[in-house]
Amino acid sequence: MRSVEDLRAASRYAHRPRDFEDLRRILDSELRLITPTDPEGADDRGDKQPACQPDEPTSKAACGYEKNDRYYQLTHDYLVPSLRDWLTRKQKETRRGRAELLLADRAVVWKARPENRQLPSLLQWLQIRWWTQKKNWTPQQQKMMGQASRYHAVRTAITAVLLAVATFTGLTIRDQVVEQQKATLAKGLVDALVNADMAQVRAIVDQMADYRQWTDQHLRDENGKAADKSRQQLHTSLALLPVDPAQVDYLYGRLLDAEPQHVAVIRDFLAPHKDELLPKLWVVVATPARGKEAQRLRAAAALAKYDPANAKWAKVASLVVNDLVLENPVYLGQWSEAYRPVRQALLAPLSVYFKDRSPEKAAERTLATNLLAEYAADNSQVLTDLLLEADERQYARLFPLLAGRDVDCLPWLAEEIAKKARVAAIRDKMVFETQGMIADDDAKVKPLQGSAMPAKRYEVRLQGGKNYELTMDSKELDSFLLLQDKAGNELAWNDDGGGQLNSLLLYTPRREKGDAT
Repeated sequence: MRSVEDLRAASRYAHRPRDFEDLRRILDSELRLITPTDPEGADDRGDKQPACQPDEPTSKAACGYEKNDRYYQLTHDYLVPSLRDWLTRKQKETRRGRAELLLADRAVVWKARPENRQLPSLLQWLQIRWWTQKKNWTPQQQKMMGQASRYHAVRTAITAVLLAVATFTGLTIRDQVVEQQKATLAKGLVDALVNADMAQVRAIVDQMADYRQWTDQHLRDENGKAADKSRQQLHTSLALLPVDPAQVDYLYGRLLDAEPQHVAVIRDFLAPHKDELLPKLWVVVATPARGKEAQRLRAAAALAKYDPANAKWAKVASLVVNDLVLENPVYLGQWSEAYRPVRQALLAPLSVYFKDRSPEKAAERTLATNLLAEYAADNSQVLTDLLLEADERQYARLFPLLAGRDVDCLPWLAEEIAKKARVAAIRDKMVFETQGMIADDDAKVKPLQGSAMPAKRYEVRLQGGKNYELTMDSKELDSFLLLQDKAGNELAWNDDGGGQLNSLLLYTPRREKGDAT
């Protein structure tokens, strides 16, 4: 609300009363931007309207009006508070608006009381910085926000330092506790290893993998104070082997003299170093030192794992079996498992002991029977051949292994029956029978059809006009039967006519007598 004098001064028409009256009339009557009003509290002061009428030609002073008795206000001033409330509500509907209101509010409070506790909190400071633009801040708001930035920067830096120190201290304490726990556990593993059975050594050493920095020194200490060739020295040496190759030579010596139940454990630990041990092991198997023949079985057991496909097994298999059948049957399980990778090479020499009926070889025969039952369990042909040569005990041990394999063994059984019947029928007329082996260095014979091959030559006298049946049986090589006269001329030949690897030749010489080979 403004008085007429205020309006006249504001319009700069103080010395132009007529123009001012025209302006007032336009704003009031035509544009209706202003409206007359009474000054607040006019009635309370007892002011009264003069009795004269406006139409009377009387001066304004006579009617009781003064220039400053008239007041005007904007026509819509009463709407301003409502508009302000409405604008505030709309502003609060957006994050930006709320941030602007918060900035204005905190600036007013801080201006009244410029204390740090009146500054925006860190969260409020972040909200204001994110949602408002610095260029729109008032000088007072800029001053307050600058002070708040410095205040929160210092507090954040101090908090970060304190957190870093606390974290470092906590991690250090934690690491020390964890390290102490691991050191205690490592010492417990070493103590358990020293007193463990050989069968437990592998599992304990595997547990040491994550604690090597604590266990290794304890292991060296225990190894150094252990008695020579003691269990403690062996166990600690096995545990040190993964990190100390110098233990190989000691463990190699312990392997050759180990108890049967310890051989597999030492052998498995030495497996990563097998390349440097193979030559020495083959020498021990072929020619062990005098008085140390028992080392052959230990060395061969290691080779069965390290080098099972080597052709040398054909030459040393009989040597190994000769020692194996003399071992204590108590350890049959350990030896049987150790030699399983080379079981095929051991079948032939074990079969020799299986067929030996000498009373003094009864123990060896029993052990050979048990080993063959293990090694030939999945070979129906070998089992069938063994059954045909078995005595009552051997038969009882092997026959259950063929249960359910009728289809597999019937062909060999039928062939054997036919062979026995044929031999029985002509047993009294047998002209010639022999056994032997064909070696690679035997003289070679070349048939008319085919290539030269090593052969054994036998001379047989045949009678002309009679029928002869010539057979050659073998379980290991593909036999080839060739019949020649004295001059070396080929008369007949056969390959596999007897079934499987066997040859069968039927021949009738001419009437005149003669010799054939």
